[in-house]
Amino acid sequence: MPQWDKISSAADLYLTYLNCQPLPLFSPQYLTETLASRDDELLLSIFVAAARFSPLVGAASDPISSPAGEEIANDATKLVMRKVSQGPVELSTIQSLCILSLREFNRKYPDHSSLGIT
Repeated sequence: MPQWDKISSAADLYLTYLNCQPLPLFSPQYLTETLASRDDELLLSIFVAAARFSPLVGAASDPISSPAGEEIANDATKLVMRKVSQGPVELSTIQSLCILSLREFNRKYPDHSSLGIT
């Protein structure tokens, strides 16, 4: 798990650049207030999705595709898939799946400005 200050910074970046792009997954105030009690897969998903907006959050100058970023994304995916297969599936599980899917889309289609998705 990344350091807490980096997760907190990633959550701020997520709310600034990704929330409602295209899915409104969180109320900004509620996410900030409840961040410490969120499931690990959600924290890791937010971290890797937001990493591309700041090298301070990520592990390298290109954190979205860095080995450390990939390892964290793989950890988040494993945690999510464990919940999908073994339960319990909760709202945070669905949110994590959405975030990881959008991250993967951004990796495969980095120039998608015409689609209105950031």
